Amino acid sequence: MTSSKLALAGEKSPSLKEKDLRFLILPTAEFVYFKRRLVELYGSAAAGVNMSRHTETALAKGATAGKSSFSTEFAYQVNPIALRVGNNRVGGFVEAGLGTKGFVTAGVSFKF
Repeated sequence: MTSSKLALAGEKSPSLKEKDLRFLILPTAEFVYFKRRLVELYGSAAAGVNMSRHTETALAKGATAGKSSFSTEFAYQVNPIALRVGNNRVGGFVEAGLGTKGFVTAGVSFKF
């Protein structure tokens, strides 16, 4: 979710508040190239939907009501190469690819 306050040209204080909320449903398939002890080299492919809601609200008293819009779009991510270091439950990962999540993704993973 992102939120921002905007001031129109010539105004000193913000008169409009914008809010964007995004929800990503992205089922993923992984294929492992190499796995030994704490190191795993893998790739993944995913396809799904990106749902987003954009809301604008007036901040000034007596201003007209804001507007809201909802949209859905196709989402995908292809990571031909990725590295995970850790045990069967907790690890760190770096993924390189192309798609909705970007070119490089890094983080901590937990498996149950």
